Amino acid sequence: MRHAAVADGAGPGTLVRCEGQLAKSFFYYDQCKLACGNPVKQPVEPVAFPADDEVGACCEAGASAEALAATCKSDCAHGACLGALLRFDELIADPTTTAPCGGLAGCKARVLQSLTHYKNFLAANFAACVQAVVADQLFPLGEPPCGPFAGCLKTGSLELHCEISGVHHDVVLEPVCQQALNQPPGP
Repeated sequence: MRHAAVADGAGPGTLVRCEGQLAKSFFYYDQCKLACGNPVKQPVEPVAFPADDEVGACCEAGASAEALAATCKSDCAHGACLGALLRFDELIADPTTTAPCGGLAGCKARVLQSLTHYKNFLAANFAACVQAVVADQLFPLGEPPCGPFAGCLKTGSLELHCEISGVHHDVVLEPVCQQALNQPPGP
């Protein structure tokens, strides 16, 4: 499935630059040590667009300002969910992620199992993540199957918000486009 995001019709169109940011965003999880019920709220680093992660609207001539803003927000939402996938990869690879477990191998394995579950759930439900970001809603990540044991993270969710502050018709990134910049992950 491709992320078309062509404003006001089916492409091809012109790719224009959008400015905005990933703002007020968090990754929530419930860390079970001896008992569950103590949620942890981790901030997600704000990302300003355009930067390394460009956001764009693929639009036909005469697209309305509302359609452009909606298309920009959709592309930003795709970028935000892609960024969350990358962040889970970073957490899984980072030895400090499991440092609070000390020498408990089972604890470390359950932390990594939980994060892998969240990542896989997000990848399998990518379109739902995008819709949650567009609607400014919490995106639940499901329950890892590791049980209420040390290191098992529960009830994970993402709260990602995209704010678009500008659309620039004068800055054309490519002359013709049929899809937006931030594409869903491949199969």
